[in-house]
Amino acid sequence: MNKHHTSAFAHLEMVDAPISNGQAAFLEEMGNDLPHLRRSDFYMLTARPAARFENIVYDVENSTLHFDICVGANLRDSGALRYALEPNYDAFEGSLALSANADLISATDNATGEAFMAYTPDSMLWWKSRSRPGISGLTRARELFSFDLLYVGIAKEGDSYSRLIERGHKQRAQILAKELQRVAGARVADETYLFFFEVNPTIVRMLDPAIEINDGDLDQTAPLKRYVADAEKAFVTLLKPGYNKTLYQNYPRGSDGLYGEGLVRYGYAVAEEMILNTPNGQICGARAPFCDLPWSNRADTILIEGDVVQLLKAGVDFPDAEPI
Repeated sequence: MNKHHTSAFAHLEMVDAPISNGQAAFLEEMGNDLPHLRRSDFYMLTARPAARFENIVYDVENSTLHFDICVGANLRDSGALRYALEPNYDAFEGSLALSANADLISATDNATGEAFMAYTPDSMLWWKSRSRPGISGLTRARELFSFDLLYVGIAKEGDSYSRLIERGHKQRAQILAKELQRVAGARVADETYLFFFEVNPTIVRMLDPAIEINDGDLDQTAPLKRYVADAEKAFVTLLKPGYNKTLYQNYPRGSDGLYGEGLVRYGYAVAEEMILNTPNGQICGARAPFCDLPWSNRADTILIEGDVVQLLKAGVDFPDAEPI
């Protein structure tokens, strides 16, 4: 090696569980501001039959709720919530008032009326992927989190919350107007979803000891917004979601991405237990359990080297076993 080599790999990580268009409309009406959503500047618009809870069974003796999560007519998985293991459970002094229906499992403290917990089917699956204490089962979480990818976008300035919810968004309105029901009788607003992502890069440098190392060699190679802009183009170029009209045919070349930033290679993976489908291809995400860096070997990877852009499939193009 006769020079320093720098690579970058970024994982896309959701800042919250998927939010349906129906839920987003409620946030708009209520004027609720969710500060954590403002950490996102990369977003996706997707569709899938609404998930629901079924076969809910109370086990009061063991402080546990048993349930199924179902998507469509045939896809279901069983799980359990031991609410005594919920964070801050010991802070509640009164008895709990539990409520469970197809859309929500929740509890309030009878002594204060304070909300103790609230899970939609999708947030239950999302927290399961983060190994939240008390949630067990749900071994088919990634199958249940299989969505049609309709649109990929970014907030070039500001954040995804202001882009999607506070201001009018053309593609979001088109999706609500044009998409067909996945399940008869369902509202399209409940079957289309907003995903709020952060793009978190990891920089890998191989430094040649024969060459003097200066401070510039240790700096981040590019501003974060360049990773965001480049990630959008990478996903759109490979998957061509139906509502993305600009397909970036010259990618990876471009003025606002990572091309020309001196990287030997760079890439992206979705650090979530989910599957994203388009007529032009599929990308599977995955999340490493109990790990500070949530990028999993079970996740497909977009890899760029020079002018070559590839979608590498886990278990086909590289081993998909988790590191020990």
